[in-house]
Amino acid sequence: MQLRILQVGDPRLRQKSVPIAATPALQELACDMVQTMRAHDGVGLAAPQVGVNQRIVVIEVPEHMGAEDLDWTKTQLLILLNPEVVELADFEEMREGCLSLPGYITYIERARNITAHADTLDGHSITIEAGGLLAQAIQHEVEHLDGVLIQDHVGGIRNLTRIPPPWVALPDDPEPSPRRSDSEDDDAKESAKD
Repeated sequence: MQLRILQVGDPRLRQKSVPIAATPALQELACDMVQTMRAHDGVGLAAPQVGVNQRIVVIEVPEHMGAEDLDWTKTQLLILLNPEVVELADFEEMREGCLSLPGYITYIERARNITAHADTLDGHSITIEAGGLLAQAIQHEVEHLDGVLIQDHVGGIRNLTRIPPPWVALPDDPEPSPRRSDSEDDDAKESAKD
């Protein structure tokens, strides 16, 4: 079931989430979170973003992170309980957006490489060595669990960059104009020449 993503301004996004133990009931929440993240073309989603005050995140990134063009047909899905970033290295500014603030981006200084500890749905404790987009996503989602949002890094929403649609539309958003396929664009260019 797809869940409703809370938007910036909802006070539940500012609450610090509580640690949790792996239970069979979490399986359904995790599945719903994955479905919601994918429906909104996200890379990650934290439970507070769907109104659940528990320390669980879902993250999905391309399997081969070193590739020049990321291949989204082969992905790595992580479902992490109680994630904690324990080591940060190689900081750089990275472009970032958030499903709770659609239509905005900013640049945030993030560690390019991290070490994190987390629990899994089957009750195991794991250590994750992550780099690039995966490291960025883990940092972003862990911050959600602590009530930290992207605008906190840049002094507020007024310092974010507004990006035009198409992004994932909200119920009250105007309908975006349809995109043309490459062949339609080529046909239009040929017609314009005639």
